[in-house]
Amino acid sequence: MKKKRLLLIIAPIITIVLETLPYGVIMHFMSPPPNNSFPEFFSFFSTIPMGYARFGPMLTATISCMILFLLIVYCFVENSKLLTTIKVLLYITEILSLCPLILGFKYLTLVGGLVTLSMMIELIMLHVIRE
Repeated sequence: MKKKRLLLIIAPIITIVLETLPYGVIMHFMSPPPNNSFPEFFSFFSTIPMGYARFGPMLTATISCMILFLLIVYCFVENSKLLTTIKVLLYITEILSLCPLILGFKYLTLVGGLVTLSMMIELIMLHVIRE
């Protein structure tokens, strides 16, 4: 096991910690006329956004956990097919983490942006360490 490969585990751990914070997903709910809408914040692992048909955050969190597990396996067993699988999952997770932008910029939080940034850093690290 090389120490370079151990560095790959840092970014997914940061990503999962960010996803557990309660400010990752914002949802706007309607209220009676004086206040038209009010925001509510949830964790990426919360099932409440999924109940309101926002599947992106939960899928992002689940795939992030899978990526962490696969990277731990990759640290012990160097396999190019496993690395390719990790890269594909990272690309899918990047797209899913940017899904709130479909609804508008007011649906992307700072924590959500940091999750996306953390996964981009992981992709860059994978490309650098692979070469």
